[in-house]
Amino acid sequence: AAESKVMRGRYGALLDDTSLWDIPPGKRATPGTDNAHLRAQAIIALTETGRLAEARRLADAVTVGGAHGSWEWNEFLYARGLLRIASDEFDDALADLLECGRRQSAREVESPI
Repeated sequence: AAESKVMRGRYGALLDDTSLWDIPPGKRATPGTDNAHLRAQAIIALTETGRLAEARRLADAVTVGGAHGSWEWNEFLYARGLLRIASDEFDDALADLLECGRRQSAREVESPI
């Protein structure tokens, strides 16, 4: 559901469900297999709507958890790369996007989303 909202540009509808992304300052996101996937969708939506501070807080709160070796982590790297581009952090964005691409190529998959 979150992914389909992002793909359709329905960012407001996705962000209405604050359980996906509203992380109090200083807190970490709850670890879990779906953690990186769902939070990546929220990071994209926050970035696309210009809410960069909230997107940054969410990206900083995401933990590796069980997702690090999976496609969900690639999706997170892609979302964080977009956030870093929007924040003029081009070197860090490039690092995230290259790592995402490397991992996707290893899986023989082209798109992270």
